[in-house]
Parts: sequence; structure tokens; C-alpha cells
Amino acid sequence: MIGTPIGVKPIANYDRDNSFSGFDFNWSIFNLTLKHFDVFQSDNDPYVSLGNGKQLAKELGVELTFYS
Repeated sequence: MIGTPIGVKPIANYDRDNSFSGFDFNWSIFNLTLKHFDVFQSDNDPYVSLGNGKQLAKELGVELTFYS
């Protein structure tokens, strides 16, 4: 997963994009369905903040692969 907007603001256009409103990830389904995760994030993504990558890696129980 790369630059995934999971709800940690700031996310560009978050408030105006209806696809984000009310969406909640079901982490148990992710962990039961998929066996391997890699999470990549940078600190200069103009759309999705670094906090999203950190939170996603935490929820999935993996290390964040960071790019600057």
C-alpha cells in the first residue's frame, strides 16, 4: 500500500471528497484475508500526510518503509 489515505489529516480534498465520509477500515478483515503487507510513505506527499502511513503500518503490524 502506498500513500493510503486512511483518515489521518491532513489529506488534500478530504472534506470535499464523499468517498472518505463515514468510511471505516475493518482491520480484522484485512488481517484475516491478506497474509503480507508492505506500507510505503514519504514526508513530501502533497495529498496524504506521513501520519497515514504510520497509522496504517501500526494497524497492520508491519514496519513503515519511509521515503523522503
